[in-house]
Amino acid sequence: MKRVLLIAALTLLTLVSFAPSRAQTPARMTILFTGDCRGWIKPCGCAGGEMAGGLMRRATFIEQQRVQNPQLVVVDLGHNFQGGTRQERIKAQTLLESLRLSGYTTATFGANDFLFGANFLAKYGPAPYVSANVTLRDAPQGLSVPYKLVEMTPRSLMIVGVTGPDVLYSGEQGSLSISDPLQAVREQLAAADAMSPRPVVLVLAAVKPDDAKRIFELPGVDLLVRSYAGGAAGADNPTYTVVGKRAWAEAADQGRLVGRFELSLAPDGALEQVSVDYTPLGDKLADHPEHKKFYEAYLDEVKKIFIEAAQQAQLHEQQSPFAGSESCMNCHSADFDKWTQTQHALAMQSLAEAGQDFDPECVVCHSVGYGTPGGFVSMDFTPGLGNVGCEVCHGARKAHTADPTIKGVPADVNTCLRCHTTLRDPQFEFGKRWQTIKHGKGQAD
Repeated sequence: MKRVLLIAALTLLTLVSFAPSRAQTPARMTILFTGDCRGWIKPCGCAGGEMAGGLMRRATFIEQQRVQNPQLVVVDLGHNFQGGTRQERIKAQTLLESLRLSGYTTATFGANDFLFGANFLAKYGPAPYVSANVTLRDAPQGLSVPYKLVEMTPRSLMIVGVTGPDVLYSGEQGSLSISDPLQAVREQLAAADAMSPRPVVLVLAAVKPDDAKRIFELPGVDLLVRSYAGGAAGADNPTYTVVGKRAWAEAADQGRLVGRFELSLAPDGALEQVSVDYTPLGDKLADHPEHKKFYEAYLDEVKKIFIEAAQQAQLHEQQSPFAGSESCMNCHSADFDKWTQTQHALAMQSLAEAGQDFDPECVVCHSVGYGTPGGFVSMDFTPGLGNVGCEVCHGARKAHTADPTIKGVPADVNTCLRCHTTLRDPQFEFGKRWQTIKHGKGQAD
């Protein structure tokens, strides 16, 4: 009996030993990258049609991706700020708080990122930032590190950040020092080589295209994402290249797209495949409720700025050089009637419907003379200067109403392009739009 059992056991062992083994599923590493937001926390959209972008949609997309992949890595290339005004500072805080709330793994320093100082970044941003070549005397503790190591299975990820000396605007940060980015990456690659197992190396490079190419050519750089303020603003098609099992890519401008590296790794951690793709942040993505609170708080602060500006502008109203569109009606009745039938005559209404009728960046292109002495203040204080009235294109004409021999400057296509830019109205074509507002032929100047 014992012999029978022994033979059966040996037979079973033999079958198990020679049974075909199941192929192990390759490990997956997913890295999302953003950057070059340039202050666009929400797409404009006032020209109609779908426009991608916005921190609220971005937060929703990242959250969805994290549900699918709990080990998700999310990085930002910086250049989130556009200017140094009071409104831009509030916007910058909103953007940084959104990065932190979204659980960004890290970020590097891009153009304009020191506009409001290092303490501002440390307080609101996703610190520690990664920067191997930017140092700041008396920097806030924990502001940056040369690299960040993300522990993952079966292989870790090293994230290195560098910024070009000609890219970073440091403002009054006189203690800022920027070393050669190429040499800085070399030094971090040596640190990676000393690790066992060696991590996958991702470089966040806010540098010129030629500098990015030289960095990517360094042996040991697996992935690179580039961002540079000197690039063409408004580009919807960032470029990328996959070279064998390595890849480099560009961050999409204005936060319209989220880029993604998808890596497949063997059980021993060897890279098997790398791919790159981009996802547009279109209107099918709902606004994230928590990030919407940040945006609403931003709007509340912007409204305060608007009201303060309105109160100050009242002081100049008596000296206003503007007459208002209705002053043109008596002598230019046909042109005035034509204007009342256009979208220009409803410009402030469209802003009010979008809840943006107090946002200075929007109001300036939906009113007459906003931001100039005697120009539009608000629909309560200066309703006659609301909307895209006659004087937006033909200049202030109060003097003309008193003395018709005083002429204004003729309008042309460049007049339209002051507001109908590629960023605000990418589908604008002068010839087609002119047909919708055509006026003036045969009429008095």
